[in-house]
Amino acid sequence: MYSIIQTKGFQNKVSLGEVLRLPTIEAAIGSTVAFENILLFADGETAVVGQPEVAGAKVEAEVLCHGKGDKVLVFRRKRRKGMRRLNGHRQPFTEVVITRFAVGSVDQSAPGASVEAARRRAKAYEARVASGTTPRVTRKEKIALALAAKA
Repeated sequence: MYSIIQTKGFQNKVSLGEVLRLPTIEAAIGSTVAFENILLFADGETAVVGQPEVAGAKVEAEVLCHGKGDKVLVFRRKRRKGMRRLNGHRQPFTEVVITRFAVGSVDQSAPGASVEAARRRAKAYEARVASGTTPRVTRKEKIALALAAKA
């Protein structure tokens, strides 16, 4: 079972229990947001395509965390003029977990275990960001952790 939602000009294919990074949504962490712009809904055997939206359809998601993506470097230059510019950009995002589909007579909720695992993952991410360590673990750190676990 999946659905295609539209939010802030982007279309995303979502399924129950899936963790998704969307452009920033003004919502508190732990709150529920509802997406009304459902372009397509499909369960195993049937698909409902909207004209342009599926009437009466709703997808609910729980806000896990807010953050900034990886840095993207933008370099500009003009040949023979000595003009060079280097700009960095980090796109803000909101991470959500899809918790519920409601379309017509179909009303499905995500398994509690997958939602709880997403909450734990988001809490660990927030702790790493708050402590000032890099959210990504380097290869050197992975090897050190593996060696420490073996000892």
